[in-house]
Amino acid sequence: MERNNNLEKQIMIIINGIPASPGIVIGRVFLYNREEALIEERRLPNEEIENEIQRFLAAIEKTKSEVEEIRSVFAQEIGDEHARIFDAHLLILEDVMAINETINLIRKTHKNAEFVFYQIMRKIMDIMESSPDEYLRERAMDLKDVKLRVLKNLTGGRIIDPSEMQSNDMIIIAKNFLPSDTIRFPRDKVSSFLTDMSGETSHVAILARAMQIPAVVGLEIISEKANNGDIVIVDGYKGNVILNPTQEQLHKYIKKRNKLTKLKTHWDDLRELPAITKDNHYIELAANIEMPYEIEAVLSNGANSIGLFRSEYLYLATDELPDEETQYLAYKEVAEQFAPSNVIIRTFDWGGDKLSDDFTTHKEENPFLGLRGIRFCLQHPEFFKNQLRAILRASYKTNVSVMFPMISDIREILEAKKLLKEAQTELTNKKIPFNPKIPIGIMIEVPSAALISDYLVDEVDFFSIGTNDLIQYTMAVDRSNERLATFYQTYHPAVLRLIKKVIEDAHNANIWVGVCGEMAGHTPTALLLIGMGVDKLSSSPVFIPEIKHSIRSSNMSELKQLAENALKFHTAQEIKNYVEKFVEKLGIDS
Repeated sequence: MERNNNLEKQIMIIINGIPASPGIVIGRVFLYNREEALIEERRLPNEEIENEIQRFLAAIEKTKSEVEEIRSVFAQEIGDEHARIFDAHLLILEDVMAINETINLIRKTHKNAEFVFYQIMRKIMDIMESSPDEYLRERAMDLKDVKLRVLKNLTGGRIIDPSEMQSNDMIIIAKNFLPSDTIRFPRDKVSSFLTDMSGETSHVAILARAMQIPAVVGLEIISEKANNGDIVIVDGYKGNVILNPTQEQLHKYIKKRNKLTKLKTHWDDLRELPAITKDNHYIELAANIEMPYEIEAVLSNGANSIGLFRSEYLYLATDELPDEETQYLAYKEVAEQFAPSNVIIRTFDWGGDKLSDDFTTHKEENPFLGLRGIRFCLQHPEFFKNQLRAILRASYKTNVSVMFPMISDIREILEAKKLLKEAQTELTNKKIPFNPKIPIGIMIEVPSAALISDYLVDEVDFFSIGTNDLIQYTMAVDRSNERLATFYQTYHPAVLRLIKKVIEDAHNANIWVGVCGEMAGHTPTALLLIGMGVDKLSSSPVFIPEIKHSIRSSNMSELKQLAENALKFHTAQEIKNYVEKFVEKLGIDS
């Protein structure tokens, strides 16, 4: 049997996942399996009930102290903004309803605290984990983290200690990571995080980017196929993981890694330089952000502006609907810190599954095709005008633009502009200053909008193409469904033709057009988009240095030829191969 295991360990396996944090590393596998305490069901006599309740409350208080300590360590190591993840854990531990429900059930059922608490948390987690919304599924991990800590303190159990780690090149592999897991690993020994589950919005993805540790998620079977000590190559750019690579592959990736190390030193020198091609064609590089505290990362990575402020995260971060003043202060902070550079604030883009019961009357079977984006806002005009007034108030420095998402018809633009006009009138009546000529843009992410973009240009000042959704809707693929990953084709000719049409329609009307989806942050697709005529690229800040380097290494005349030739192919794979070969010739093999 041992012989078979040894043979199996030598078999090379290539697994493709979702690139969550860029970088290339070569290291050894460390399998991380978090212990869950065995929950024993016990019936308590009457005289033990109150003591059991006190034992439960003591475990809650001890867990609070542990979480506060973890938060403090995170704040010191990677910044207070990322430590705020643990604020959600503290809120769970202070949830009066959950605590009271546990206490009441202990009294009612005469069952032990850990059994009752486990049942309550499991019920809540089941609801969240079965949600079609990726955000809610990821937030279930917060509950699991808190649950395990409380149970550990109730049972005297332990959470696995990664003291077994001896090497300083460990690739940590798990089915999934809880937010507090990442702090348990010594930073000088961890090279990468790999998970079976999770997506780009998961905590492990966010924290890996903050810690500048390469990560790939959604690998599905990596924890089953890997063995402790296996050599593994991680490509955080493409999302490729190679277990037990051949000598040829090792040499290839060592060379690639060394090249990237040298390039990163060069990228730091480019921070203050413009993204301009060798034949003097300028591209504006902007950043996508969710919260104001990300400005520092934007500036340190050399972005020119904010191409997408995802305002819905003001709600998602707290699960409370932000009022006008809360929104205004957030928008104002970003506008002031980034002035005079442009800040584009996208109005709330969420589906009915993400909202409180104040707004939802029924569960949508398919939120991606439901009441989301501008559709939701137009059905709640007073709520929408709260946001519009907040954006307008922040626009007084004249560097703020407003952008409407999920546009599928010209009627939606007209209705949104009507409400914007009403918000302007209300501010004027109150003598509150704002920019009366605030630029108005729309997201092109639905095929219907792309196909009539020649009509839509007359109503707006700019287009921003959301390639993630445009691909999803064009290809009829739920991009959060891992089983359909091969059908989500970035290079599909239909997708590229739609993008090309939108660019041409915008330029014919003398308005600029940008891209703020994942295609903007990946060198091959970014260069292809530039060749097609895109004026602005907006991506996660961490990808900007490489994109700037690739632009400054290119000629616009060559990029135009690249796009022209790519559009002649009939399949996504042919286009992908052609574009990636072009990038390799530039010496940017990513």
